[in-house]
Amino acid sequence: MFDIFHDVEAGPFCTWDYLFVYAPTLRAAIESIVQYGATRTNAIDFHFEETGEQGIFSWRFMDAVGPWRQSMYICAAIFVRRLERLLQMPTPPFRLEFATTAPKSTCRFISKYAGQLDFDALENRILLRKQLLDTENQTYEENLYSLIARAAALESERLLDQGPQLVRVAAQIKTNLRSGTCTLNGVAHDLNMSARALQRLLEQDGKSFRTMVETVRRSMAEHYIVESNRPLKEIAYLTGFSELSTFSRAVKGWFGISPRQLRDRKRPAPSPVETIEPFLRKT
Repeated sequence: MFDIFHDVEAGPFCTWDYLFVYAPTLRAAIESIVQYGATRTNAIDFHFEETGEQGIFSWRFMDAVGPWRQSMYICAAIFVRRLERLLQMPTPPFRLEFATTAPKSTCRFISKYAGQLDFDALENRILLRKQLLDTENQTYEENLYSLIARAAALESERLLDQGPQLVRVAAQIKTNLRSGTCTLNGVAHDLNMSARALQRLLEQDGKSFRTMVETVRRSMAEHYIVESNRPLKEIAYLTGFSELSTFSRAVKGWFGISPRQLRDRKRPAPSPVETIEPFLRKT
């Protein structure tokens, strides 16, 4: 997946793919993904922030959409390819972090960026030096960019639905579970909405806040147990449990086996449909 999608040139995915390529600066290019990415997928939440000397672009998969490890590789490869093109650098300086263990085998992409990849992180994200964000795009042309931006806005208006909002709700629940303060009022506040508005949003999709939290927590637990090497006590904390024993009982209830048995059991490789599906927009 790394190699296949790193080799794909810009254009075949959607309008905002071109918007990234022809943006005036790298900062504007990344911001275009955050603004329009939800029109192409309701399974991924794209996020960008600048802190200190770094720009941090992350992509958070909605828990419970199914296996997303290879879809995460796809996102990374696509972004890096466009980064190379905009910066006109064969190997741009960045750090790329993955919320999963390293693949058992290597590939051209991993070999090329071996010293810049970190696995078993908490989030899927790329870290860039802040001064790179002001890099001017040599292919930028104002009239062309304006046309693409208008097309992207129209596409967004046509396709945007409740899905992307649910992605953000799931991402916020995950964040709040890690902090140990996951309540309806707290999540609603962090999403800048009222508790009642959040309840209505979930009800439109046939969910309650309680069932959404349980779904996210179960998916987080499965991912960290199977796809990471983190200690079980740490996973318990990350999924909102104060005691390992309580976490173990919950896992036993979800999967019928203990956390250690779940980790020791080898999961079959996900099928191509399972691995690519979360990257594509659900219809």
